[in-house]
Amino acid sequence: MLRFAEIFEKLSKTYEIDLGYKVSDCIDELKRGIRHLNDELQCMAEEIGEASYRMHDIAFLADTLVEDMLIDLEKINPSSDETGVHYINEFKKILGEDF
Repeated sequence: MLRFAEIFEKLSKTYEIDLGYKVSDCIDELKRGIRHLNDELQCMAEEIGEASYRMHDIAFLADTLVEDMLIDLEKINPSSDETGVHYINEFKKILGEDF
């Protein structure tokens, strides 16, 4: 989806109209969902940590597990699969310098 957002952004400049608004809306919704999931994981980790500490005097394990499960939105990049590359190459063929 991020790759298509890049393509629509370039096409929007070429055609001087916003072609990516639908993709942008979907990406924003997905990011909100990921943030919500991360928040829920943090809450679960706190509850597990508190229970572990009270019962076994162990708190670091839950923190370590949650850190591995959280999704860092800043590290998500557009995929480099063949589909996105194919579309980019086709638009370059058709539009040349304008793309």
